[in-house]
Amino acid sequence: MNSPPKSGTLFVLSILLFAMAVFAVFAYYYFSTARTVNAIEVLSSPASPASTLAFASPKPLDPLPDPKSITPAPRAQVSSAHPKDLSHGMLSFNFDDGFVSAYNVAFPMLEQAGFASTEYIITRAAIGHSQYMTWQDVFNLAAEGNEIGAHTRTHVQLTTVSLQAAENEILGSKQDLESLGFHITTFAYPQGYFNAGIESIVEQAGFKGARITQPLLNDPSSDLFALKRQRIEMDTTWPEIKTAIDQAIAQHKWVILVMHRIDESSADQVNAPSSLLAQTIDYVKQTGIPVVTNDVGIDVLKSATSAKQ
Repeated sequence: MNSPPKSGTLFVLSILLFAMAVFAVFAYYYFSTARTVNAIEVLSSPASPASTLAFASPKPLDPLPDPKSITPAPRAQVSSAHPKDLSHGMLSFNFDDGFVSAYNVAFPMLEQAGFASTEYIITRAAIGHSQYMTWQDVFNLAAEGNEIGAHTRTHVQLTTVSLQAAENEILGSKQDLESLGFHITTFAYPQGYFNAGIESIVEQAGFKGARITQPLLNDPSSDLFALKRQRIEMDTTWPEIKTAIDQAIAQHKWVILVMHRIDESSADQVNAPSSLLAQTIDYVKQTGIPVVTNDVGIDVLKSATSAKQ
């Protein structure tokens, strides 16, 4: 039979157990704190060296034109619908980045149907370059009744730069467009990159709402600074688009259709065929779903939210 442990042995064991407990508490506190600090750094500190370098040493920002030197020459007149509520759903046509193929191919199709759209412009690194619209084109679109929205100055991924750099991109693009005489109320996050800190900057910059790249419909419960969308790209099928439109009507919601390039020879994923856009326009006319700009769509969601309260 084993004899019971001596008192000295018990004392050593108790000391060891106490030390292990202290170490466990310390380790938990240390690693929890480290995770918190890292999360804050991701949100508020400068980005990694590579991305910081990409922002800190960019090509010089493109100059803005003298608005007095541009005389708008609209090709047609369009206007946004102004539904009182979501009883028939809503639909918006969005075009990101300012590609000239959208101006030359897509917009005439929408103009013929009488549909206004929202064009999100990169203010200091795209307009006037090869494959992109000119400032004359942008002024023409606004004069026709389309909404012009902000899409940053250089199309940077906003979560990869410091909050100060992100603010310069977000607020700077709004100020650029407003200095040219455009009324700017909505924003689109480049490639959908955003987080709580970026969203806060957009709201504080004076925008009434912003769009991301996640696929879903919008309703009065939606975050106005994280509006969802339905993409139209190279691999998008007609049943996908039709389903989104049908759901918006049946569920009394808002579907935002987002496009970039149209009918280009480029193999870029965001290049979409005009035949798909034509099919979409025909179906929209057939269903009678109201076509709104993002500016108007946000107002309708706000109104619907107020009516429920």
